[in-house]
Amino acid sequence: MDQSGLVIGIATSKLNAAAVAGATGDIPQNVNFGLKVSTILNLLDSNQIDYSVGTKSRNLSKPDIAAKIGPTVVMVLCNID
Repeated sequence: MDQSGLVIGIATSKLNAAAVAGATGDIPQNVNFGLKVSTILNLLDSNQIDYSVGTKSRNLSKPDIAAKIGPTVVMVLCNID
């Protein structure tokens, strides 16, 4: 989310810190992977999924952003055969 509470990307996974630490002897911190919003919009468009695009507004406080997005956050699991 940006400071207006608009989606700018989606976190998709997190680096396995224990595996990296075992292989390198160093513990990585804050390594995550995600998709830019442009990629997400292409996916939605190609699958004819409706969405709305917000407009930037004033900067919100972190608690206000959390309250705004909390009900919309879900985990999506995708298994590829």
